[in-house]
Amino acid sequence: MRRSWFIAAIVLGIVAIAGAALIMRLTEDDNGQPSATTWADSVCTSFTTWRTSITAISDVSGDTLTPESLQQSLADATTATETLVDDVQALGPPDLDSGDDLKQQLDSAAAKIESSFDTLKQGAEAATEADSPADFVQALAALAPQFQALLDTISTTVDDLQANVGEDAKAELQQAFESSSSCQQL
Repeated sequence: MRRSWFIAAIVLGIVAIAGAALIMRLTEDDNGQPSATTWADSVCTSFTTWRTSITAISDVSGDTLTPESLQQSLADATTATETLVDDVQALGPPDLDSGDDLKQQLDSAAAKIESSFDTLKQGAEAATEADSPADFVQALAALAPQFQALLDTISTTVDDLQANVGEDAKAELQQAFESSSSCQQL
């Protein structure tokens, strides 16, 4: 049951990303750049989908977490992280004066997320080699702050994108993030 739910969540995430990409393509301006609203929605859709996949690692839905089930969750989370990085890198800059700077900031944030995830994954993989179930749980519990920091990176990234933009585009970008339904989920 848990596996079916997780697979369904991944499929829904992929559909959401594909839908956002289609909407972005349909609403591009003449210069080929998406509007600030479309860009913000694409960013938040990618982040929301990734966060859902990542938080599924800790959701065992009544089942006992085992090293084997953790390995499967880590494989799924690795795929979700790779998808996030690919999606973010595929986004062009928004149609704003500071668009290229925003694109660069977003690419940098995606690289940081990927690096943080890789570090967390290494720690979780090390936990699977614990000598006892108690040691396994203890090793995972020690990773909780690092896991939370990884999730917090999403909010920080969205806040930084809005703060680190030229004054002429700041209001438009903030409105774009505020009006996006996918950003409200963050």
